[in-house]
Amino acid sequence: MSFDEKTPSSIENKTAIRSPFLIGVAGGSASGKKTVCNMIMERLNKHTKAVRKVVVISLGDFYREFSDDEKELAEKGQFNFDHPNAFDFDLVEKVVEELKAGKAVTLPSYDFDTRTRNLSARHLSPPDVVLFEGILILYEKKIRDSLSMKIFVHVDSDTRLAQRVLQDTTQRHHYPLEYVLNQYIKYVKPAYEDFVLPMSLYLEERITLQLLT
Repeated sequence: MSFDEKTPSSIENKTAIRSPFLIGVAGGSASGKKTVCNMIMERLNKHTKAVRKVVVISLGDFYREFSDDEKELAEKGQFNFDHPNAFDFDLVEKVVEELKAGKAVTLPSYDFDTRTRNLSARHLSPPDVVLFEGILILYEKKIRDSLSMKIFVHVDSDTRLAQRVLQDTTQRHHYPLEYVLNQYIKYVKPAYEDFVLPMSLYLEERITLQLLT
């Protein structure tokens, strides 16, 4: 039987035991990582004839469980969400290992309004391609080494700040401007310089976005 004669179910059965192609998309906060993921998905859907399942997973859903004191600090804008310690990398590693083994996975979600997470928010059957995006997705070596491709999205700091302000005051959240700027100066910018930017050394592709849409 030729490839074209195969049924979608037979293709799905075959891909269920095949390790997916894992792409890590890193970059600073509001640099356009999701935009890049959408561009890749569009390109794959346009130019790939075979049946493909492409999914996007966000590191933003892998924040660890915070204590009551930490939640209180977050409400005051005094918690660093961009520091590696804010993420549950053990869970990220577990999900990546299961994906590489061709297994179905259970994904968490994080609610920024209540500062809580749901550990079983989404069930994901084995995909063909996984786009795992997040500011620190390349931070842990074991996770980084498991990726099939690593991409760092570079956008100048002024553009990232402008986009961050727009997102946090009107689009994703409705934080006061003073809150957003304080977070950026005190936490986001230093974390970018200390933890995010150095990860650009571990990449195969460097993408520069001139304009965020």
